[in-house]
Amino acid sequence: MGETYAQTLRLCFRQKWNHEKKTIFITYSWESEIHNQWVKKLSDDLAKWFDVRIDSRLPLGADLNVFMEQSITKADKVLLILTKEYKRRADSRLNGVGYETNVITDNYTSSQNTLKFIPIIREASKSEVYPIYLGNKLGLDMTDDQSYNSNLNTLIENLRK
Repeated sequence: MGETYAQTLRLCFRQKWNHEKKTIFITYSWESEIHNQWVKKLSDDLAKWFDVRIDSRLPLGADLNVFMEQSITKADKVLLILTKEYKRRADSRLNGVGYETNVITDNYTSSQNTLKFIPIIREASKSEVYPIYLGNKLGLDMTDDQSYNSNLNTLIENLRK
């Protein structure tokens, strides 16, 4: 836990991976440019160790619904980047987040693999950003940008388990 981001990076590159990379799907709401860039940075940083699936990497003309369905279903882990807007869209079943919420809740209840879904608090507090279906699920608070590298290490350690 005390490793720096650079130490974790070196450790991962030294390791011999004898299996395929885990697949991580990131669900988030398109909001401000700053928020979208933060999500992109997170996906780029995680892509050094994992097969990261995110809609911003899709080519024009891609079928978003199929992408969302297959990514959520097949991913080893799903990161939910939680903001007030994400909660609003999830609870109201609006736009892509609303569609993903339907797929997530179905997967969540049918597989009983609740560890697959990891809440990432990006703004405000848990009570303000958690969609109803997440209940009291343990998540990672990434609201403080000064702690980004430390939180990234914690996230990577958990995703690798």
